[in-house]
Amino acid sequence: MKAEPLFAKKDAVRNKTKDETLRYFLLDYIGRQARPVGAWRLKEELGAIGVSCSSATIGRILSELDAAGITVNHGRRGRALTDAGLAWVAQHKRRLDDDKARDTIFNMVKTNSFMELLDMLKTRRMLETEAAHSAAHRSSLHQQEVIRQALAAHKQAVETGADPTSTALAFHQAVAAASCNKALDATISLILLEEDKLEARFPRLNTREKGPDYAPEHQAIYQAICGRRHQEAANLMYQHINRLIETVDEQRRTGQLLWEEESHALSDH
Repeated sequence: MKAEPLFAKKDAVRNKTKDETLRYFLLDYIGRQARPVGAWRLKEELGAIGVSCSSATIGRILSELDAAGITVNHGRRGRALTDAGLAWVAQHKRRLDDDKARDTIFNMVKTNSFMELLDMLKTRRMLETEAAHSAAHRSSLHQQEVIRQALAAHKQAVETGADPTSTALAFHQAVAAASCNKALDATISLILLEEDKLEARFPRLNTREKGPDYAPEHQAIYQAICGRRHQEAANLMYQHINRLIETVDEQRRTGQLLWEEESHALSDH
């Protein structure tokens, strides 16, 4: 029976060394075969998916896996996985699935239009309202101190006339982390990262000019969290992000919201 392709998730493996990637390729394939697999077959399968690898490199990696107790050498018949090898592959498959899930969320939050920016802010409103509620319940004193430091950095940016966008987003990130909810924190982090990149493309964004208004709102949210007033913290966060939405929507409706490329085109005329 023809063996299935060596590795169907090739594109999911990123930011790993060549040896680490090859190690997973090899073990994933060996683990899916009913019989031991020889080095020549592994090299053949690597070539079939466009991965060039010498027999010496494959042999070295297999020897390292033998020594680690992950594979067992059956001589001319090739290698098979040990119980430790099966566990290793299962663990790394879960990690790959986690990477794919993060990629899916990241692609979902990538924004390319004004309406999508508003959708992003509305999603933030929902998630960060819950994050503030949870932070008031569950945050540690250390997490509250991180929020206070982010709050102080935002205030300083406002007072010195610097662009407050990054420091404002850092405040929201600190609240998300203080929620002690990994799913909320991870999702909000991805959205804030994309929003930070997106907002940099707008030469004029009215939310930047409203830093003096937003700083006291941040302060009130922080105080509610520290005071364990969870419903108040949630309400304040909802109202705060709602004002962001109203500001951006008003700028969009009045035609003042311009992309960087559009702004440059206008300035050239």
